[in-house]
Amino acid sequence: MNILEKFGTDDDLETGTGVTLDFGSGCTVTVHRAGGSNKRYHKALAKALKPYRQQVQADNLDMNEAIEAFAEVYVETVIIAWTGVEDNDGPVDIKDKKRSVALLVAAPDFFEIIKTEAEARATFQDEEKTADAGN
Repeated sequence: MNILEKFGTDDDLETGTGVTLDFGSGCTVTVHRAGGSNKRYHKALAKALKPYRQQVQADNLDMNEAIEAFAEVYVETVIIAWTGVEDNDGPVDIKDKKRSVALLVAAPDFFEIIKTEAEARATFQDEEKTADAGN
């Protein structure tokens, strides 16, 4: 079995054009991979978690702070665009970091779907190559 064909991903999908997730009703979110070849993500995540190392080691991490840190990393390095995304005050521009982070924190199920898809290798595989590899 050719491991590179079976498990390889498309670099353009991971860090270029991205993959668009369709939530229906005109709501879409375009993401880069959270992991893989997305070096900006790895670097931002390491930087964001650095202040929490001692809390993690002491098993004393404030989960609300951790979720907010992850949301900031996603807004900066994973979510590259969205349409039809609104909060109680109306449309949210992904470039408005503060509102975007607040929305992800306030809508944990929405954020969880984005995280799950952005972390999944299969989301960023070239469908033709994956089909040829027997998936």
